[in-house]
Amino acid sequence: MKTGLMAKEGDTYRLSGMGPVVVANMERLLGTLELYEENMDYWKNHDLSSLPPYLKERIHELGSCRIVPLKKENIMLRSGFLNEVLNSSKVLLLASVFHSDIPFLYSELLGRGIDTNIIITETAFKSMQKELLEEKDVIELKNPLFGKLFEEYRKEAGKLLNSENPDVFIYPGNEVPASILLTDTFFSIIFYEKNGNIPRQGICSWDPGALSWGEELFMYYKCNSPNQK
Repeated sequence: MKTGLMAKEGDTYRLSGMGPVVVANMERLLGTLELYEENMDYWKNHDLSSLPPYLKERIHELGSCRIVPLKKENIMLRSGFLNEVLNSSKVLLLASVFHSDIPFLYSELLGRGIDTNIIITETAFKSMQKELLEEKDVIELKNPLFGKLFEEYRKEAGKLLNSENPDVFIYPGNEVPASILLTDTFFSIIFYEKNGNIPRQGICSWDPGALSWGEELFMYYKCNSPNQK
């Protein structure tokens, strides 16, 4: 009352003046602190510098997050997550490192008629081109199993490399998270570790606020990524 943040009308108290502004910012602060305290070790050991400032300020919108160990597998192929990906009506994927499973996943999404957008960093895209176009050792190709798998891989990867593909965008820089994945029901993001090590953990959230925040983040990178054409 003394600071003018509250006003009294009869027996009722209400916010006044700067009161609503203070409460709105307090909510953001408390939400951010709660997010940080829930997984403090994760946040202090990972690099968030790739996030645009306006979304970093709203990181509390991720809500309750689950830390997922990655080991060697891609997060989208973990049991449970893959089902959510394949049962979604849309999939947004950003990859700063090329994974050999991406072409096969993309082909499966297309086959199911799932609305898909993929952003690949220029570095990862060139890595895929090199691996796809380089000549394999004759001895390797004589192995029937290897030869068949490589030809299948070449076929699926070609769909991503197709210059007429409207679903694939190339991000020119490297200032992006290691990975972003968004479906109808969940959002995941993998940040690089501050010490430069390969990420060993990712974050997942099923909170509606996280889905909106994640889509906004993806669109930020997409707007800065020219199509292959």
